Amino acid sequence: MKEILNQLNAETAATFVAAHMDRYRFGGEEDPPHFRQTQKDLHKTVITMYRETGIYQYLIGIRPGFDLWAAEMILDIIEKNEKIELYCVLPFKNQAHKWSKKNHTRYAQILERSTGVLRFGTGTYFQNCYVSLDAFLVNHAHTLIAVSGKESKPQHHSRLMIDRARDNGNRIIFIA
Repeated sequence: MKEILNQLNAETAATFVAAHMDRYRFGGEEDPPHFRQTQKDLHKTVITMYRETGIYQYLIGIRPGFDLWAAEMILDIIEKNEKIELYCVLPFKNQAHKWSKKNHTRYAQILERSTGVLRFGTGTYFQNCYVSLDAFLVNHAHTLIAVSGKESKPQHHSRLMIDRARDNGNRIIFIA
């Protein structure tokens, strides 16, 4: 883990926060027009940030829904531009153990294709592990991309990450 931490530069790193996919009007389905538009907006933001500000490292806590498809999108961008990096930050070992087979497969493929994988904590689930994960992400990436979508409902963990980023003086980019 220390080796990967040494590769990270918070000034050139970004992370994400978003509502759980089932909180959007498209209900977690990854095909409706609203979902595709959100994907396009996020893709454009990542490319623009790289070209205009030099942000090239992305830290993501791999959770079902938004985190999975955002990680897959970053990996697709990496195939076209090798200078972008994806680091998966896991709060505990076997995080995907109880996920659906489809999401477990996606998770494994993302970890395999990513630039690096960071695990922290005790190795097993622990109380507030996702709060710790969110704090780690915000503290190690000075840009937070907050994806809410006009159709999402406010969510507690998103507000906490945004507040922490503001307190840290991080740049926050909102995608509606």
